[in-house]
Amino acid sequence: MISRAKLDSEIGNWVRWCWSGPGDAPEGSGCISAECSYIAPSDLCDVSEDDPPAVDVDSALIVQGVYDSMYMPERKVMQAEYVWRERYGRHLGIWVAACMIDVSPRLYLQLLETNRQKIRRAFG
Repeated sequence: MISRAKLDSEIGNWVRWCWSGPGDAPEGSGCISAECSYIAPSDLCDVSEDDPPAVDVDSALIVQGVYDSMYMPERKVMQAEYVWRERYGRHLGIWVAACMIDVSPRLYLQLLETNRQKIRRAFG
């Protein structure tokens, strides 16, 4: 059995993996100048110190396998809790997220704990 901290780390890794795919935004900063030499202020900073940890793809795929085996309400709880917190209103509290998913707050918490147990078992 993995520890709670390790479980949280693996789920965080999965979230980073989910968000690391190709985005919808076009390349470039979107800022232009007449000389075509404009550099956005955000591109001038060295952000290497604040870079998130590298994604462990193998571990992320284990969590994704568990996620793929979940029923829709379980998936929505995972999305609300970890991937799309603002979309489901989770940043406003469990009551809001549960309402958006159309489950009771009690069921939301039960599904969340069940999901965490499934992921914990997948890692042995």
